[in-house]
Amino acid sequence: MRKFVLRSLLVAALAIGASGIGQANAAPRAASTPPPTQSQGSTFVPVNPTRVLDTRNRTGFCGTLGDGPNNGCYLALGSIVPATATAVVLNVTGTNPSTGTYVTVTPQPGNGLSLSNLNLGPGETRANQVTVALSPYRSVSFTNFVGTVDLIADLDGYYVSDSSGAGFTSLSPTRVLDTRNGSGPVTAGSTVTVDLSGQVPAGATAVTVNLAATDVTKGTYVTAYPAGAGGPPLASSINLVPGDTRANLVTVALSADRKVTFYNFTGSVDLVVDLAGYYQSGTGTSFYSYTPTRVLDTRDNNGNPTSNTLGPDTRMAMDTSRWLPPSAQAVVFNFTGTNTTAGTYLTAYPDGTSRPVASNVNLAPGQTVPNLTVVAIGSDHKIDLYNFAGNTDVLADVAGYFAPPPTLCTSQCLYAWGRNSSHGSLAQGTTGGSADTIQQVPVLSGVTAVSSGGDGGLALRSDGTVWAWGQNLTKYGPVPNGFNSGFDALPRQITGLPASKAVAGSSVNGAALATDGTVWVWGQYYGSAAQAAPIQAPGLTNIVAVAADGISILALRNDGTVWVWGANDYDVYNNGSGYLSPTPVQVPGLSGITSIALSNSWGMAVDNNGAVWEWGDVTAVGFPGQGLSQVPGLTGMSLAAPNFQTGYAVRKSDGTVWAWGNGTWGQLGNGTTSNSATPVEVSGLSGVTSIAAGFDYSAVALKSDGTLWNWGTGLYGPPSNPGGSSSSSTVPVQIPDVSGATAIATTPLGTNYAVLPS
Repeated sequence: MRKFVLRSLLVAALAIGASGIGQANAAPRAASTPPPTQSQGSTFVPVNPTRVLDTRNRTGFCGTLGDGPNNGCYLALGSIVPATATAVVLNVTGTNPSTGTYVTVTPQPGNGLSLSNLNLGPGETRANQVTVALSPYRSVSFTNFVGTVDLIADLDGYYVSDSSGAGFTSLSPTRVLDTRNGSGPVTAGSTVTVDLSGQVPAGATAVTVNLAATDVTKGTYVTAYPAGAGGPPLASSINLVPGDTRANLVTVALSADRKVTFYNFTGSVDLVVDLAGYYQSGTGTSFYSYTPTRVLDTRDNNGNPTSNTLGPDTRMAMDTSRWLPPSAQAVVFNFTGTNTTAGTYLTAYPDGTSRPVASNVNLAPGQTVPNLTVVAIGSDHKIDLYNFAGNTDVLADVAGYFAPPPTLCTSQCLYAWGRNSSHGSLAQGTTGGSADTIQQVPVLSGVTAVSSGGDGGLALRSDGTVWAWGQNLTKYGPVPNGFNSGFDALPRQITGLPASKAVAGSSVNGAALATDGTVWVWGQYYGSAAQAAPIQAPGLTNIVAVAADGISILALRNDGTVWVWGANDYDVYNNGSGYLSPTPVQVPGLSGITSIALSNSWGMAVDNNGAVWEWGDVTAVGFPGQGLSQVPGLTGMSLAAPNFQTGYAVRKSDGTVWAWGNGTWGQLGNGTTSNSATPVEVSGLSGVTSIAAGFDYSAVALKSDGTLWNWGTGLYGPPSNPGGSSSSSTVPVQIPDVSGATAIATTPLGTNYAVLPS
């Protein structure tokens, strides 16, 4: 976040020790092989707190962080966590900041830099637990916004993509320790042990607690660790200054008799511990990681309070259904309070339940304080956020959620690979990262067609229902002030549609062709209001095909005419004007059309003689905004597909593919990286029945034998380096281990889909 606290605070002591990196519970693997993306969620493996980063002595090979992404820390954890690891739980401490700043922890540099995991005033030392997905190379990145800062990170555990770890069971916050009402303060060098055998079942391996400290007499730190582990490890769970009250979420392994010990370094401190949940093998829910995603911010765009700011003794309900699937049972989010006018605390709890005697964030006037929070979700998919005193703005950045594994497909299944966007374009229940092997999309069976958008897709099932995932395709309509507009990381049915036989989607709208030949649309297209539920496109009947590109929609009538509505960028209406029409108008000059396609305001059509026509943003041949023209040299074609700056067409008689336009990345498929204003044959391909050209610099072809072939850049397979660039080919290469495919699609952002028999 960009609102800083410029306060002078005493610097608390930090645990300092040897620079070696621990190897507890490790199963090292060659770092060149990326972990798979799994649809079944991840389970948790706790470790004794292990220091993996200390920029003061270059543990983790990073020094003091400067400002901006170019001065961040890229922390490799491949020697610490196993090949199946998908995310890690770290306690991250910032110290020695030269000015007010914030620190962001992400899978890869550049992810979520407008978000914050840790907020620091000048000279302040503060810790916050972070749950963060791993990059494909089992690494995480730390970025400091401004000035310089030292960072310390202690590994508390990691999630794995199989059932070898433990599932999570969330609990209503339960107070299990308050030294103010019992044993008294924890003095210097002493410990207090909490017996949780009455709160968690036998076999529990770890717990998540909210650890709060108050009545601090001296700058100190407190460390949580399994009882009987032989003394405190080189790690800290919370860092404290005299007179302050602070809280931090702590995930800690349990001893065999289900006990946790808390150690205080110096001075004396009162500790308050609230149990939030536990981990146990063979039961509980799985974890699904998100790229850090801001879902709530009650401030205005300049960071100032608004009418949404929480007043004293006030709560607000946060509807998680805008960005979590219905199966989610608990959410993990960074809960931040700022613009605080009085000493207060914030509490998150399930909507529909009584507010517990517990707190998640403790704030003094003027402070900005985050705390990672795990909270069960109410039966109406909401959680309540409560402010005790004064006025406080609240922010929520989601790191993931806990849910049971989704239902797997049994026949005619949709598979995905490539880039997973921050809105879940792989439809695996997660966001961010990538899948370098084909992954089954859960929930859906009986898929007959698929269409892609800018950040997600649509699937048509054999029962005529339409399902969507990714950004906004199911989330249009009024958005509560301060909230994210929404996305779906798992497929969700579009309700209110008649039985459909074709679909077309983009990042912001969808269209379905009903079995009766009418067209139904939802979402946002230029010239229309955002439609939260599908509406029938007026005046269209006997439609046989639809296409969409996010700003306009095309429809093909059975008489061979083409109709368009929405934006008219680059004259996609072919009428010489910039007129926006919320209702369909006919595209002049086209007749006898049998196939249509649309991408980035570049329209294409194939007529009943097999000629290919193009109009609109035809940048491929150097004439942006050109009128309708016939693509030279193409006859007997069955379909065409535009792709930003490259066009493709398939010949009906032999299934050969022809390409024209930009070939810089080998996307012409003819063995060169040259451009061509006239069509050239893609090398070595025949028998092609469908082509997907949504990614800027590549294409995927489906052959009649059910095999898939791709060329250009961003190809199927592992990335070639940790920066994320992928392999390239100037000629088609077969995607391995795929047969029987019946449909394909690919997004402009590099996510690919295919329908396979099982």
